[in-house]
Amino acid sequence: MTPRIYREFLIRVICRLYEICDLSVKCHAQPNTIARKFPRHLRGLVYEALDQLVRKGILYEKHHSKRRRSYGFTPEGVEIARSILEKCFQE
Repeated sequence: MTPRIYREFLIRVICRLYEICDLSVKCHAQPNTIARKFPRHLRGLVYEALDQLVRKGILYEKHHSKRRRSYGFTPEGVEIARSILEKCFQE
């Protein structure tokens, strides 16, 4: 059974990917790069949050050789992330 990932944590993962990619559709980052700024005990949740965001259509998953993966924003995900970040910075 996977733990329930809260909305605030998903927003933190989106903000971290924003720091790396700056809302670019063509930029993608590896999961360990995204999880690097999180505490060690939360890094497993980061990987699960990335999978949830892929299922919701906010991120896309790019497969590389040797079973490596990387994640980036979809065009719809850019708009969703932009609206989330505007709300966060207004408060």
